[in-house]
Amino acid sequence: MVMEESFLKLSETSPDLPLMPKEDVNRIKKKLGKKYRNESDWTTIENILKSYSLITAAPLHSTLRVRNVSGVLCEADVLMAFTNMDDCEKHLKNLCKMDSRIGPTFQRGTISFMDLTWLADKTQKDVFIDMQAKPNTVFMSFSPRTAELRAMVLYRRG
Repeated sequence: MVMEESFLKLSETSPDLPLMPKEDVNRIKKKLGKKYRNESDWTTIENILKSYSLITAAPLHSTLRVRNVSGVLCEADVLMAFTNMDDCEKHLKNLCKMDSRIGPTFQRGTISFMDLTWLADKTQKDVFIDMQAKPNTVFMSFSPRTAELRAMVLYRRG
């Protein structure tokens, strides 16, 4: 089953899922795109994250680098979640290209930001939200050691 189709099925069977509207995804991306974010920006981002469920996609076939941790994608010992299906699909497609042993089938679901941070604390794993392999793309990171949400960027070497 195509990734998007399975998520649409999940949405149809659970219409009460509080998925993040595109406007709020765009608000987060706009604030993350700023060169500097103040406390008010982080409060807004955190309030949005706490108001909706995040998208998860755990592989049905694990490898040493990629596995399912309580229904959440764990990649290189980091938990992954997404605010929107587009970022989720891009990431999963790239992941499948990098390691075909994972296969194209993922278990999709949702998790609240609070449950995700609890899982991060329980497993002592960092969380990346909306992470993409594309260089210079800003994404969010939560560390259970500091209990802080931060903006991160993957830079291209060389």
